[in-house]
Amino acid sequence: MDRFTICDHCNNQFSAARSPLILARCGHTYCKSCVDLRLLQSEEGKQCPECDEFTPLDSIKPNKKVIKVLEINSLEQVTDEPELNNKL
Repeated sequence: MDRFTICDHCNNQFSAARSPLILARCGHTYCKSCVDLRLLQSEEGKQCPECDEFTPLDSIKPNKKVIKVLEINSLEQVTDEPELNNKL
C-alpha cells in the first residue's frame, strides 16, 4: 500500500467515503472523516494535527494528486487480473 494513499491521522486508506483533503496553508492531507470529525476547529479554521497550522474552511480542498494516484492504482489492479481483462 502506498503511503500517499493513507490518511496520516487515522491510518485508513483513502476512498470515496474517505476522500483526501489538503489543508492549503500547510499542505498536509487527511481523509474527509478526520477533517470533519477529528481536526480541531476555531474561528481561524481547522488545525492541522501535524504542524498546528490553521487553514480556513474555504481553503480545504480535494487533493487532486492523491485522487489521481488512487485512480491509477485502481486501474493497475484491474489490469493485473487477467480474467477481468477479458471482460473489458
